[in-house]
Amino acid sequence: MWGYVETLLKFIAPGVMIPFAIVCVGLLLGVVIRAWKQAGKEQEEEDYEVKHY
Repeated sequence: MWGYVETLLKFIAPGVMIPFAIVCVGLLLGVVIRAWKQAGKEQEEEDYEVKHY
């Protein structure tokens, strides 16, 4: 796998790699933010039982 990555880094123009990397990071950030928001909603929706003694 690292041989493939090395080949890509040697032969693909930086003008192609940089926009592709920016798009990939944007997609990854979108997934992380969506998961973070979903986890926050699930924590807010948990029911807590309050007992008074």
